[in-house]
Amino acid sequence: FSADNLYVTIPGGFGAEGVLLYDTTELDAGVRSIPAAESLTDVAYGQQANLALFGDANGGVRLWNITPDARLVERAFLNGHDDDVVTVFNPAGSLIASVGGMARLGPEIEDNQNGIIVWDVETVAQVVGLLGHSDGVTGLTFDDTGTVLSSVSLDGTLRFWNLDPGLASAVIEIGGTLNAIADQPGTDYVVVGSEDGTLTMTTSAQNTAFEITTNSSVNAVTFTPDGTFLLSAHENGAVNVWTIDADAGTFAQVTSLLGHTGPVLDVAVSPHGLVFASIGEDNLAILWAVGSNSFG
Repeated sequence: FSADNLYVTIPGGFGAEGVLLYDTTELDAGVRSIPAAESLTDVAYGQQANLALFGDANGGVRLWNITPDARLVERAFLNGHDDDVVTVFNPAGSLIASVGGMARLGPEIEDNQNGIIVWDVETVAQVVGLLGHSDGVTGLTFDDTGTVLSSVSLDGTLRFWNLDPGLASAVIEIGGTLNAIADQPGTDYVVVGSEDGTLTMTTSAQNTAFEITTNSSVNAVTFTPDGTFLLSAHENGAVNVWTIDADAGTFAQVTSLLGHTGPVLDVAVSPHGLVFASIGEDNLAILWAVGSNSFG
């Protein structure tokens, strides 16, 4: 979702190169398609509603102005990686983090596979490279302050990175294949989703860590803006809604939303928290309304 709650943005165009933009106020008008020279693999928004951040399949990162009739390419962070890129803004929109295969951090750094690059949005310059994961990084998230970046990987570890000096402040061995991560707004907690269906909630200090095992692989996780609800997207086609009691160390499932006929690949919540969107391998994008006491 864009920061003004207006656009739902789907990279890849259901398998094609480019991006699909849905105006949530005029769904009957259909979809706007923006072509791209490369297949787009990820999308993120910062504070500016008209600027969308895309990762591509060849290791590039692009910041586009998606306003109709605007000049499309705002800034390009090219040649940073060599594989499908995952990217994310910090809360202020001044930094982005990207990962995808190898990180091109300079000739003096040799072991840069699975490295994360933090970029300055204004100068398009690398701020710091983060090295330590031994397998592909599948998820990134900044904390509320924007000074700590968290990452999960196929190597089974969750890492918390202090951006200055660019070192891991904590490494947590969760184990298994980790697919997704989300920061809970207003707290020190993150939730990690695993291929075996486990949801794990923890902090960098590990002073509280607890989990619940679901019956299907977790492909994506996200929180509502107020941190009240956790949404998890699953391989079995379900989008589950949870509340979490950190003091008791428990997850409580509120509901399971069924509408997809195949794996749900991603889920996102609008900034005002009233709508969320899910996309699946069935080529469906579903908008779900959030009521005062219901979802659907």
